[in-house]
Amino acid sequence: MRAIVTEKFGGPDVLVEREVPDPSPGPDEIAIAVEAAGVNFGEIMMRKGHHPLALQNTILGNDAAGVVSAVGPEVEGFSIGDRVAASLLGRDGSIRGGGYAATAIADPSRTVRLPDGVDAAEALGLIIPGVTAWFLLHQIPEIQGRTVLIHAAAGGTGSQAVQLAHILGAARVFGTASNKDKRALVRELGAESIDYGQNDWPTRVRELTGGRGVDAVFDSVAGETAAGSVAALAMGGKVVLYGSNSGSPPVFTPETWRAIGIGLLSIQGFTNLYNLKRPELIREVMLKLMDFYVAGRLRVELSRFALADAAGAHRALQARQTRGKIVLVP
Repeated sequence: MRAIVTEKFGGPDVLVEREVPDPSPGPDEIAIAVEAAGVNFGEIMMRKGHHPLALQNTILGNDAAGVVSAVGPEVEGFSIGDRVAASLLGRDGSIRGGGYAATAIADPSRTVRLPDGVDAAEALGLIIPGVTAWFLLHQIPEIQGRTVLIHAAAGGTGSQAVQLAHILGAARVFGTASNKDKRALVRELGAESIDYGQNDWPTRVRELTGGRGVDAVFDSVAGETAAGSVAALAMGGKVVLYGSNSGSPPVFTPETWRAIGIGLLSIQGFTNLYNLKRPELIREVMLKLMDFYVAGRLRVELSRFALADAAGAHRALQARQTRGKIVLVP
Protein backbone atom coordinates (compact mmCIF):
# COMPACT_ATOMS: atom_id res chain seq x y z
CA MET A 1 0.00 0.00 0.00
CA ARG A 2 0.98 3.66 -0.31
CA ALA A 3 1.88 5.45 2.90
CA ILE A 4 3.65 8.56 4.13
CA VAL A 5 6.72 7.52 6.08
CA THR A 6 8.88 9.63 8.42
CA GLU A 7 12.30 8.25 7.56
CA LYS A 8 14.20 10.64 9.82
CA PHE A 9 13.48 13.57 12.10
CA GLY A 10 13.35 17.05 10.60
CA GLY A 11 11.24 19.45 8.55
CA PRO A 12 8.16 18.63 6.48
CA ASP A 13 10.31 17.22 3.65
CA VAL A 14 11.15 14.13 5.74
CA LEU A 15 7.58 12.98 5.08
CA VAL A 16 7.97 10.81 1.97
CA GLU A 17 5.53 8.63 0.08
CA ARG A 18 6.55 4.97 -0.03
CA GLU A 19 5.15 1.57 -0.91
CA VAL A 20 4.93 -0.50 2.28
CA PRO A 21 3.38 -3.87 3.16
CA ASP A 22 -0.33 -3.92 3.90
CA PRO A 23 -0.93 -4.15 7.68
CA SER A 24 -3.02 -7.00 9.05
CA PRO A 25 -5.25 -6.63 12.11
CA GLY A 26 -4.50 -8.64 15.21
CA PRO A 27 -7.12 -10.92 16.77
CA ASP A 28 -8.80 -7.99 18.56
CA GLU A 29 -8.24 -5.28 15.94
CA ILE A 30 -9.87 -3.98 12.77
CA ALA A 31 -8.37 -2.69 9.53
CA ILE A 32 -9.76 0.49 7.98
CA ALA A 33 -9.53 1.42 4.30
CA VAL A 34 -8.71 5.08 4.93
CA GLU A 35 -10.86 7.73 3.27
CA ALA A 36 -9.50 10.55 5.44
CA ALA A 37 -6.64 10.85 7.92
CA GLY A 38 -6.29 13.64 10.46
CA VAL A 39 -3.26 15.87 10.85
CA ASN A 40 -2.61 17.09 14.39
CA PHE A 41 -0.07 19.46 15.90
CA GLY A 42 1.41 16.65 17.99
CA GLU A 43 2.45 14.93 14.78
CA ILE A 44 4.59 17.94 13.89
CA MET A 45 6.41 17.48 17.19
CA MET A 46 6.81 13.77 16.44
CA ARG A 47 8.17 14.52 12.97
CA LYS A 48 10.73 16.87 14.50
CA GLY A 49 11.71 14.32 17.13
CA HIS A 50 10.49 16.60 19.93
CA HIS A 51 7.84 14.20 21.23
CA PRO A 52 8.64 11.52 23.85
CA LEU A 53 7.04 8.88 21.63
CA ALA A 54 8.66 10.01 18.38
CA LEU A 55 10.11 7.25 16.20
CA GLN A 56 11.91 7.27 12.89
CA ASN A 57 10.79 5.06 9.99
CA THR A 58 7.19 5.23 11.12
CA ILE A 59 3.80 6.24 9.72
CA LEU A 60 2.26 9.19 11.52
CA GLY A 61 -1.44 9.85 11.93
CA ASN A 62 -3.45 9.52 15.14
CA ASP A 63 -6.95 9.43 13.68
CA ALA A 64 -8.55 8.04 10.53
CA ALA A 65 -11.95 7.35 9.03
CA GLY A 66 -13.15 5.08 6.26
CA VAL A 67 -14.54 1.58 5.71
CA VAL A 68 -13.73 -1.55 7.71
CA SER A 69 -11.76 -3.82 5.37
CA ALA A 70 -10.80 -6.65 7.76
CA VAL A 71 -11.82 -7.79 11.24
CA GLY A 72 -9.85 -9.86 13.75
CA PRO A 73 -11.51 -13.09 14.96
CA GLU A 74 -12.04 -11.78 18.50
CA VAL A 75 -13.72 -8.53 17.43
CA GLU A 76 -17.41 -8.05 18.19
CA GLY A 77 -19.66 -5.25 17.04
CA PHE A 78 -17.91 -4.38 13.76
CA SER A 79 -18.13 -5.99 10.32
CA ILE A 80 -16.44 -5.57 6.97
CA GLY A 81 -18.09 -2.69 5.15
CA ASP A 82 -18.93 -0.62 8.25
CA ARG A 83 -18.18 3.09 7.89
CA VAL A 84 -16.17 4.14 10.93
CA ALA A 85 -13.91 6.75 12.48
CA ALA A 86 -11.18 5.88 14.96
CA SER A 87 -8.58 7.34 17.25
CA LEU A 88 -5.49 5.28 16.45
CA LEU A 89 -4.48 4.55 20.02
CA GLY A 90 -3.95 1.32 21.84
CA ARG A 91 -6.46 0.18 24.43
CA ASP A 92 -4.01 1.42 27.09
CA GLY A 93 -3.82 4.89 25.55
CA SER A 94 -0.49 4.33 23.80
CA ILE A 95 0.03 6.22 20.54
CA ARG A 96 0.28 3.81 17.60
CA GLY A 97 -0.28 6.12 14.61
CA GLY A 98 -0.56 4.74 11.10
CA GLY A 99 -3.21 7.09 9.71
CA TYR A 100 -1.15 8.55 6.83
CA ALA A 101 -1.71 5.43 4.74
CA ALA A 102 -4.16 3.55 2.54
CA THR A 103 -4.98 1.17 5.40
CA ALA A 104 -4.84 1.78 9.16
CA ILE A 105 -5.22 -0.60 12.12
CA ALA A 106 -7.58 0.42 14.94
CA ASP A 107 -8.70 -0.85 18.31
CA PRO A 108 -12.49 -1.38 18.36
CA SER A 109 -12.71 0.37 21.75
CA ARG A 110 -11.40 3.52 20.01
CA THR A 111 -13.75 3.24 17.04
CA VAL A 112 -17.28 4.47 16.33
CA ARG A 113 -19.65 3.88 13.45
CA LEU A 114 -20.46 6.89 11.34
CA PRO A 115 -24.12 7.91 11.22
CA ASP A 116 -25.72 8.05 7.79
CA GLY A 117 -24.77 11.21 5.95
CA VAL A 118 -21.66 11.96 8.00
CA ASP A 119 -18.62 12.41 5.78
CA ALA A 120 -15.45 10.58 6.85
CA ALA A 121 -13.38 13.77 6.81
CA GLU A 122 -15.96 15.71 8.80
CA ALA A 123 -16.07 12.97 11.43
CA LEU A 124 -12.37 13.56 12.09
CA GLY A 125 -13.19 17.12 13.14
CA LEU A 126 -14.90 15.53 16.14
CA ILE A 127 -12.67 12.57 17.02
CA ILE A 128 -9.59 14.37 18.37
CA PRO A 129 -10.38 18.12 18.28
CA GLY A 130 -13.93 17.72 19.57
CA VAL A 131 -13.02 15.28 22.33
CA THR A 132 -10.11 17.49 23.41
CA ALA A 133 -12.35 20.57 23.46
CA TRP A 134 -14.98 18.72 25.52
CA PHE A 135 -12.57 17.78 28.30
CA LEU A 136 -10.79 21.11 28.08
CA LEU A 137 -13.95 23.08 28.79
CA HIS A 138 -14.71 20.83 31.74
CA GLN A 139 -11.59 22.13 33.47
CA ILE A 140 -13.90 24.95 34.59
CA PRO A 141 -16.11 23.48 37.33
CA GLU A 142 -19.17 25.39 36.18
CA ILE A 143 -18.97 26.95 32.74
CA GLN A 144 -22.68 27.77 32.59
CA GLY A 145 -23.16 31.52 32.77
CA ARG A 146 -19.41 32.21 32.50
CA THR A 147 -17.52 34.39 30.04
CA VAL A 148 -14.67 32.56 28.33
CA LEU A 149 -11.96 33.27 25.78
CA ILE A 150 -10.56 30.62 23.44
CA HIS A 151 -7.28 31.16 21.64
CA ALA A 152 -6.73 29.89 18.07
CA ALA A 153 -10.52 29.71 17.78
CA ALA A 154 -10.44 29.01 14.03
CA GLY A 155 -8.34 25.87 14.49
CA GLY A 156 -9.54 22.31 14.88
CA THR A 157 -9.83 22.24 18.66
CA GLY A 158 -10.56 25.95 19.01
CA SER A 159 -13.48 25.90 16.58
CA GLN A 160 -15.05 22.97 18.44
CA ALA A 161 -14.43 24.62 21.81
CA VAL A 162 -16.25 27.79 20.72
CA GLN A 163 -19.35 25.82 19.77
CA LEU A 164 -19.25 23.47 22.74
CA ALA A 165 -18.88 26.40 25.13
CA HIS A 166 -22.26 27.65 23.90
CA ILE A 167 -23.79 24.16 24.13
CA LEU A 168 -22.53 23.88 27.72
CA GLY A 169 -24.14 27.20 28.63
CA ALA A 170 -21.39 29.83 28.55
CA ALA A 171 -22.90 33.29 28.71
CA ARG A 172 -20.37 34.86 26.38
CA VAL A 173 -17.56 33.45 24.22
CA PHE A 174 -14.59 35.32 22.77
CA GLY A 175 -12.28 33.75 20.21
CA THR A 176 -8.90 34.92 19.01
CA ALA A 177 -7.55 34.44 15.50
CA SER A 178 -4.63 35.76 13.49
CA ASN A 179 -6.23 37.11 10.30
CA LYS A 180 -9.48 38.53 8.93
CA ASP A 181 -10.56 35.30 7.25
CA LYS A 182 -10.16 33.31 10.45
CA ARG A 183 -11.84 35.98 12.55
CA ALA A 184 -14.80 35.87 10.18
CA LEU A 185 -15.05 32.13 10.81
CA VAL A 186 -14.87 32.71 14.57
CA ARG A 187 -17.85 35.04 14.32
CA GLU A 188 -19.75 32.52 12.18
CA LEU A 189 -19.22 29.95 14.93
CA GLY A 190 -20.83 32.26 17.47
CA ALA A 191 -17.90 33.95 19.22
CA GLU A 192 -16.84 37.58 19.43
CA SER A 193 -13.57 37.76 17.51
CA ILE A 194 -10.32 39.21 18.85
CA ASP A 195 -7.11 39.86 16.91
CA TYR A 196 -4.41 38.52 19.19
CA GLY A 197 -1.77 39.79 16.83
CA GLN A 198 -2.40 43.23 18.32
CA ASN A 199 -0.38 43.97 21.45
CA ASP A 200 -3.35 45.56 23.21
CA TRP A 201 -5.77 42.67 22.69
CA PRO A 202 -6.27 42.11 26.48
CA THR A 203 -7.29 45.77 26.77
CA ARG A 204 -9.83 45.20 24.02
CA VAL A 205 -11.27 42.22 25.90
CA ARG A 206 -11.63 44.33 29.04
CA GLU A 207 -13.33 47.09 27.07
CA LEU A 208 -15.84 44.61 25.65
CA THR A 209 -16.56 43.22 29.13
CA GLY A 210 -17.04 46.59 30.79
CA GLY A 211 -13.62 46.43 32.44
CA ARG A 212 -14.27 43.08 34.10
CA GLY A 213 -12.36 40.61 31.95
CA VAL A 214 -13.21 36.95 31.32
CA ASP A 215 -13.66 34.08 33.76
CA ALA A 216 -11.43 31.68 31.84
CA VAL A 217 -8.92 31.65 28.98
CA PHE A 218 -8.10 28.43 27.12
CA ASP A 219 -4.61 28.94 25.73
CA SER A 220 -2.96 26.61 23.21
CA VAL A 221 -0.53 29.26 21.97
CA ALA A 222 1.61 30.01 25.07
CA GLY A 223 4.76 32.08 24.45
CA GLU A 224 4.18 35.79 25.00
CA THR A 225 0.45 35.29 24.47
CA ALA A 226 0.22 33.65 27.91
CA ALA A 227 0.89 36.93 29.73
CA GLY A 228 -1.96 38.50 27.75
CA SER A 229 -4.19 35.62 28.75
CA VAL A 230 -3.58 36.47 32.40
CA ALA A 231 -4.15 40.19 31.74
CA ALA A 232 -7.55 39.41 30.21
CA LEU A 233 -8.85 37.60 33.30
CA ALA A 234 -11.49 38.79 35.71
CA MET A 235 -10.90 38.58 39.47
CA GLY A 236 -10.54 34.92 40.42
CA GLY A 237 -10.22 33.82 36.81
CA LYS A 238 -8.25 30.90 35.39
CA VAL A 239 -5.92 30.33 32.42
CA VAL A 240 -5.89 26.75 31.16
CA LEU A 241 -2.71 26.05 29.19
CA TYR A 242 -2.94 23.09 26.84
CA GLY A 243 -0.27 23.61 24.21
CA SER A 244 2.52 25.81 22.92
CA ASN A 245 1.72 26.29 19.25
CA SER A 246 3.88 29.40 19.25
CA GLY A 247 6.87 27.13 19.67
CA SER A 248 7.85 28.47 23.08
CA PRO A 249 6.65 27.93 26.66
CA PRO A 250 4.60 30.56 28.51
CA VAL A 251 6.48 33.81 29.10
CA PHE A 252 5.43 35.61 32.28
CA THR A 253 6.83 38.96 33.33
CA PRO A 254 7.16 40.12 36.97
CA GLU A 255 4.03 42.21 36.35
CA THR A 256 2.17 39.06 35.32
CA TRP A 257 3.09 37.27 38.53
CA ARG A 258 1.99 40.28 40.59
CA ALA A 259 -1.33 40.33 38.73
CA ILE A 260 -1.82 36.64 39.49
CA GLY A 261 -1.38 37.26 43.21
CA ILE A 262 -3.42 40.44 43.43
CA GLY A 263 -6.23 39.11 41.24
CA LEU A 264 -6.50 35.71 42.96
CA LEU A 265 -5.89 34.19 39.54
CA SER A 266 -4.86 30.63 38.73
CA ILE A 267 -2.96 28.89 35.95
CA GLN A 268 -3.63 25.26 35.16
CA GLY A 269 -2.07 22.87 32.69
CA PHE A 270 -4.19 20.40 30.74
CA THR A 271 -3.46 17.28 28.73
CA ASN A 272 -5.88 14.72 27.40
CA LEU A 273 -3.40 11.87 27.93
CA TYR A 274 -5.02 10.72 31.17
CA ASN A 275 -8.49 10.64 29.63
CA LEU A 276 -7.10 8.69 26.67
CA LYS A 277 -6.39 5.81 29.02
CA ARG A 278 -10.15 5.48 29.52
CA PRO A 279 -11.44 4.25 26.13
CA GLU A 280 -15.03 3.78 27.29
CA LEU A 281 -15.21 7.42 28.40
CA ILE A 282 -13.60 8.68 25.18
CA ARG A 283 -15.98 6.61 23.07
CA GLU A 284 -18.96 7.96 25.03
CA VAL A 285 -17.88 11.53 24.28
CA MET A 286 -17.21 10.71 20.61
CA LEU A 287 -20.77 9.41 20.25
CA LYS A 288 -22.17 12.45 22.07
CA LEU A 289 -20.36 14.76 19.66
CA MET A 290 -21.64 12.77 16.68
CA ASP A 291 -25.16 13.28 17.99
CA PHE A 292 -24.57 17.03 18.29
CA TYR A 293 -23.24 17.08 14.72
CA VAL A 294 -26.15 15.13 13.25
CA ALA A 295 -28.57 17.43 15.11
CA GLY A 296 -26.92 20.46 13.52
CA ARG A 297 -25.54 21.81 16.79
CA LEU A 298 -21.89 21.37 15.79
CA ARG A 299 -20.21 22.43 12.58
CA VAL A 300 -16.91 21.04 11.30
CA GLU A 301 -14.53 23.25 9.33
CA LEU A 302 -11.95 21.42 7.21
CA SER A 303 -8.71 22.09 5.38
CA ARG A 304 -8.17 19.21 2.93
CA PHE A 305 -4.86 18.05 1.45
CA ALA A 306 -3.98 15.08 -0.72
CA LEU A 307 -2.29 12.24 1.15
CA ALA A 308 0.74 12.65 -1.10
CA ASP A 309 0.99 16.27 0.06
CA ALA A 310 1.30 15.49 3.77
CA ALA A 311 4.41 17.68 3.85
CA GLY A 312 2.35 20.58 2.51
CA ALA A 313 -0.26 20.01 5.21
CA HIS A 314 2.45 20.15 7.88
CA ARG A 315 3.89 23.36 6.40
CA ALA A 316 0.47 25.01 6.31
CA LEU A 317 -0.31 24.00 9.90
CA GLN A 318 3.02 25.32 11.16
CA ALA A 319 2.49 28.59 9.31
CA ARG A 320 -1.07 28.91 10.70
CA GLN A 321 -2.50 28.98 7.19
CA THR A 322 -5.30 26.49 7.82
CA ARG A 323 -8.81 26.63 9.23
CA GLY A 324 -10.41 23.95 11.33
CA LYS A 325 -9.36 20.32 11.15
CA ILE A 326 -6.68 19.33 8.64
CA VAL A 327 -7.31 16.07 6.80
CA LEU A 328 -5.43 14.05 4.22
CA VAL A 329 -7.50 12.34 1.54
CA PRO A 330 -6.42 9.73 -1.05
